[in-house]
Amino acid sequence: MGITTEKITARIPRQSLRDSVHQRLLEGILSGRLANGQELREVSLAKEFGVSRTPVHEAIRQLTLEGLIEQTATNKSRVVAFDSNCVQEIYEMRKILEVAAVKRASGKMNPKQLEKLAESAELLKCPF
Repeated sequence: MGITTEKITARIPRQSLRDSVHQRLLEGILSGRLANGQELREVSLAKEFGVSRTPVHEAIRQLTLEGLIEQTATNKSRVVAFDSNCVQEIYEMRKILEVAAVKRASGKMNPKQLEKLAESAELLKCPF
């Protein structure tokens, strides 16, 4: 393999510490490892993640803007508690978006790919 002289235009994305902490916290919230209403302490999280408080603070601020973390009256951060109505709305919206995404993607597939997709969908059908 030789070295190519062509210029590579696509850069490899570098994830900032803030983005890495944001991703870890988001995964914790969505998986339930971080419970509804759980308080998030920047110092503890920074120590756990092995980073300074700044990326943790920035990630918490971003998750607050996204509606997954809230600030209490005493300026503490905690995971937003979702009630059953909110969860129901989320799943209804996902169903709408995911069906639209499948329709759009399937329009770009060849017949053989569509056949495989139909077979997979058949296997996923609920038996009852």
